[in-house]
Amino acid sequence: PYLLSLFAGMSDDLDPSTAYRANLTTYIFSDMQPFGPALNLAQEWDGRYFYRGFASIDNQYILGVLQYGWLPISALIIALAMSVWPVLRRKNVNPAQVAIIGQIWVLGIVALITQYSMAVWFIAGLAVAMSQTSRNKPDSIRSTGAQSLATRVG
Repeated sequence: PYLLSLFAGMSDDLDPSTAYRANLTTYIFSDMQPFGPALNLAQEWDGRYFYRGFASIDNQYILGVLQYGWLPISALIIALAMSVWPVLRRKNVNPAQVAIIGQIWVLGIVALITQYSMAVWFIAGLAVAMSQTSRNKPDSIRSTGAQSLATRVG
């Protein structure tokens, strides 16, 4: 009984949030465009976006569709999904790549409207830099000296 009352109280707290998201998603499909901003999207002088009276959109994918269109965001989602494959294969993976893949799901509940965006872009930059560095290593570092010398001479 205690747990049921606890969950019932949590449900009351979540109902407004759930209703907010449900109302938001009912309008998006009719207003989104293949490219460019969605219908009924307004940007304030300070850079904040308002969509049909919704003051906050806490999902980066939805916010991206509203700002840039569904086609560019679909391409981005496909690219993010493809980035998971090398990590699953565990081939030439660095910690920053794993960290950026961990952000894929987080972007579904947080938009890049706070300081979180700086952290995501920093991690993305590290992932690119670390993967580029690992590609540029000379063969002599990757293999033993004698074996490497024999393959280069022969």
